[in-house]
Amino acid sequence: MEARVLQPPNVEAEHFLRQFHAENQRSGVESRLAGWTQDPVLTEEELAYGARVAWRNSIRCIGRLPWTALQLRDRRHVSRPAEVFAELIAHLNLAFAGGRVRPVISVFGPGVRIVNDQLLRYAGYLQPDGTVLVTPRTWL
Repeated sequence: MEARVLQPPNVEAEHFLRQFHAENQRSGVESRLAGWTQDPVLTEEELAYGARVAWRNSIRCIGRLPWTALQLRDRRHVSRPAEVFAELIAHLNLAFAGGRVRPVISVFGPGVRIVNDQLLRYAGYLQPDGTVLVTPRTWL
């Protein structure tokens, strides 16, 4: 894996915002950069773009080909545990879509921590003899 040199937050923010404006053929990057110092919060559109680009650039994910179809659920305003739980259930319902699985990401604010990396995953496989072969990563 290639080592990454960390840049100061403003340098990374500037790079990201310039990339967002260039790839989306948007004007106004200079005014957005000027406003960044007063309001350093991504817009919902910028957040969606960042999530899609992160997925697009994730070399370990074989399912990333439809990266432009990734649907963002901006839930940065949700922080209470019961609300987070309800949003996670809504996320699963939207992503499952009655069997037509869709790529969905729900983004919560900095106070919310979800301990696992996926809400659902295949835990095992039924064998012909009736036993279940469990994958090591899902066996807790």
